[in-house]
Amino acid sequence: EEQFTAAIEIQPDYPFAYSDRGMARALQYHLSDAEADLTVAVDLNPGYYWHHIDRGRVRMELRKFPDAITDFTEAIAINPRHFLGYAQRASASDALERYEDALRDYREVLRIRPDYYPAWAPIAVSSFVSGDYALAFTYFDKAFQREDSRWDLALLASLSLKHQSMDKDSERYLLEIVNTIPRDMIHYDMVRYYLAPGHETYVMAQVQAETNKLLKGQMYFYLGAQMELLGRIQTAQAAFLEAENLLQPGFVERRLASWRLQAYRTVQEGGS
Repeated sequence: EEQFTAAIEIQPDYPFAYSDRGMARALQYHLSDAEADLTVAVDLNPGYYWHHIDRGRVRMELRKFPDAITDFTEAIAINPRHFLGYAQRASASDALERYEDALRDYREVLRIRPDYYPAWAPIAVSSFVSGDYALAFTYFDKAFQREDSRWDLALLASLSLKHQSMDKDSERYLLEIVNTIPRDMIHYDMVRYYLAPGHETYVMAQVQAETNKLLKGQMYFYLGAQMELLGRIQTAQAAFLEAENLLQPGFVERRLASWRLQAYRTVQEGGS
C-alpha cells in the first residue's frame, strides 16, 4: 500500500495508482478506504471497465447493493460483450431479492460464456425461485456433474424435478447416485427419504441429532421442502424456520427457506 501512496504523491492524477491502492486496501478488508480510492480512479478514468467492476465488488462487500448495481451497469455499458459485469450485477440483484433481474443477467452470462460454471448454481437458484424448475434442474444437474460430491446440488436437482410433478424422474435421478454417497453422511439419509417420502420418522431424528450446525440447517431445509410438497405445511414451515435460524445468509438453503417463509407470511398478512 505504501508504494501506491508514494506513486499517488508523485502523480496524483494517475488513476491506476488509486485503483491499485484501493485493491490493496480491499485485500486488507479496509473496505471504506478501498471504495474511496476506487471512486477517485473512476472519476479520473470513467471509461475504464475494471474500475467499475472493482468498485462494485467492494460495494458488494460493504452491502451497498444498489450502488454496486450502478457500477456493474456502467461496466456493461462500457463493454457489453464481457460476461463479468452481468455476473456481478446478477449477484447484487440476488442480494436484493430481485430474482427476475438476476435471472435475466445470468442468462446473458451463459449466452456469452456457456462454460462459466460459477454461474450454474446461481442461475439454478434464481430459476427455482422464479418458478422455472426445468431450467433449475438443468443447471443444478450441470453443477452437480462438475462437483459430484456436492450432494446438496443433487437434492436441489431432485426437488426441481419434483416441483414439475416428475416424481419418477426424480426417483431415477437419485437412484443413480444414492450408492455413491457414504452411508455415514446425513445426505445419504435425506436421499433415501426423498426416494420414500412417506416415512420421515428416521430422517427427522437424524436431522435433530446432527451436531454440525450448518449441516443441520441445510437438512432442515430439504426436510421442509419435501414436507411442503406433501402438503404438510405447518411441519414444512417449522423446518424452514429452523433452517433460517441455523444458517448464514450466504447459504442457498437459507435463501430458499427464507423465500418460502416470506411467501407464507405474505399470504397470512393478506388474509388478516
